[in-house]
Amino acid sequence: MLGWLTERQVEVVVMEATADYWRGVYYLLQPQLNLALPPRPGGLTNLQVMQGG
Repeated sequence: MLGWLTERQVEVVVMEATADYWRGVYYLLQPQLNLALPPRPGGLTNLQVMQGG
């Protein structure tokens, strides 16, 4: 996953989960990418997603 994200020059990753399943992925990606966790579930209602070619 890290290789895929860096190949596409992803700079920010936002993760949202209601259980602890995100922790492994977060700790793997955290040293390499700018990660954000919303303050509460459902906190991403106004997020804009940009996709590259």
